[in-house]
Parts: sequence; C-alpha cells; structure tokens
Amino acid sequence: MTDYIERKRAIVNACNSLELYPSEYAKLEDALNKISAADVAPVQKWISVKDRLPENEQDVIICAERRHYSNPNGFIRIVAKAFYTDGKHDTEHTAYVWNNDYIDMEYDDENDAFLIPEGWWESIEYGEEFSAVSDFVTHWMPIPEPPKEE
Repeated sequence: MTDYIERKRAIVNACNSLELYPSEYAKLEDALNKISAADVAPVQKWISVKDRLPENEQDVIICAERRHYSNPNGFIRIVAKAFYTDGKHDTEHTAYVWNNDYIDMEYDDENDAFLIPEGWWESIEYGEEFSAVSDFVTHWMPIPEPPKEE
C-alpha cells in the first residue's frame, strides 16, 4: 500500500510540475500506471546502524561523520564504500587478505588464525590495501546493481 501511495504522489507531483491540463494529466497517469513495478528501480534508503548492521564483509555505502572544526556543526558528512566486520570471524574464513602487520588482531590458538576485529573498513576495488574507517558511521545502504546492458 505504501508503494502505491508513493507512486501516486510521484505521479501527481510530476504532473503538477509540468503544469498539465486535466486531459493531459489523465493520459500521463494512464501511461505511468502501465509501467510494471519490475521496470521501476527500487529506491535505496539509508539504514541507521542503530537499527541494523549489514552482513559480515558485505560491501555497502556508508555515511560517516568526521570532526571538522571549521564547519559550524563541528563535523562534515562523508559518503564512501565500506564493509563491516562483526569480530566473530578469523583470517582463514574471509573474502579479504588481512595483514596483521598494520592491524591489531588477536590470535586464536584453537583455529590457528587471527581474529578480525569488529569495525568498519574502507572497501577498495583497484588497490591492495584497505584501512579502518576512523569516522563515526551513522548509516549505510546496499550498493545498487550495475546498469543492465542493452
């Protein structure tokens, strides 16, 4: 029902912004209603880290607050690609190559591996090293699917 209301509101807003005559409004609304929901891209929404965290090592988009004293609010917001680790997995059961030379990790004798610490990590595509996100992460959202080839 919410999707219907949001779709109807979007149609009304579009028609109002185009300053259509009533007869044109009906034609446009009819055409827009014929578009199936599968053809409309879902709206990505920010998820508060207070509500839910992403799956372990899932690449997501994050919004973080960084202290910035010249800003009147005392911080600026940063948007970046990152992933979260829950602190329950070790370096032998991961999709990433972890280097304990620069990350403080606890050694797990039982599994003969290092435990990956809980936290947020900057996700990179074209390099070999990633680093901890030292800013305060407030929200995240899934990364959208790439465009379909035509």
